Amino acid sequence: MVRAIRRRPARPHGKSDESLAVWHPDTATIAVSELPVTAASIVPVRSTIISPVTTITAVITGLMATAIPVPAIVTRIIVMARARRAHINAFVCAVGCPLADTTGQGETGKGCCGKCCKRSDHICSFMPRTHRALPGFDKVARSNTLMARSAASTLPLPFAHHPVTKAANNGDLMPARYSLTEQDVVDGNDMWRRQQINIWPLVTVLAFSWLLISAYMARTLTGLSLVLTVLFILILVLALGAVTLWHGKRQSRRMSAIAFSQATGASREVRVTWNAEKIEFRQHKAYRTQAWREISRWAESDTTFVLLSADGMFNPIPKRALTAEDLSQIKGHLAAAGAKRARLLFY
Repeated sequence: MVRAIRRRPARPHGKSDESLAVWHPDTATIAVSELPVTAASIVPVRSTIISPVTTITAVITGLMATAIPVPAIVTRIIVMARARRAHINAFVCAVGCPLADTTGQGETGKGCCGKCCKRSDHICSFMPRTHRALPGFDKVARSNTLMARSAASTLPLPFAHHPVTKAANNGDLMPARYSLTEQDVVDGNDMWRRQQINIWPLVTVLAFSWLLISAYMARTLTGLSLVLTVLFILILVLALGAVTLWHGKRQSRRMSAIAFSQATGASREVRVTWNAEKIEFRQHKAYRTQAWREISRWAESDTTFVLLSADGMFNPIPKRALTAEDLSQIKGHLAAAGAKRARLLFY
């Protein structure tokens, strides 16, 4: 006789005092980083392009186009394809995974050993429906919101864990000090979202829906009635698109604020230094060094200057910590390295 035994997963152990809860854009789940976290570098929160509103729009379009089954099927395929793509490159090992390959393709933070996800005492950075969410974020982790495809399919390591040494403080480095606030992180994440967002899938779905419904109405209506109906449908589609963009912006800001509030060292003072070759961010027990060539884009608002890296992370620097000469110098180094100003979406 076979007896089924239910095992209760063990609680994760060895949690560091310096941990960060971050929102992973590909999966709408919460991830845990065990290394010391410097708030100068933030894992961005992706805007919701394929949101519940867009899904409902596609469903309504399919129902209204029942007389034309082929377009309805095409609309459904588009939505399903976008949902499937949001779960590609699923598994990313948590920082410090004892089973991860730190030399090959499965380098920690860039791949997955495939074994840690089966251990009851280990939490993966990527947690699909069958994995555990961070305590207190169950409702967020169970959200049905599908985030748009992230620029980076991995969760990069925020900082290397090395002690601060005096040798690194060369005389040619220009210093600046600041403490990040929630608004700094939200502004930085908002500019990252506006730079990375791809609005064309949404435009394609809405335009296709409008054309299908208009073509269907043309079979039964003529003259002024047809014109008014088509205009009404166009206004309705534009309104749905505006609501979708608004919902994505609101959700992205909310998740970035949550991530900042859960970072234990987020409000600590950050010391940023730079020279012609690199820029360094230092905080208590952690630092990160970036060569200018590793920064692909930059953006700025009235209060925040943001460095956008090719690895999918961004570094918000409050302008209150920089003089006009400092800002001009940083922009000069970025221009010399080939980094261009990011083109941001209007919303």
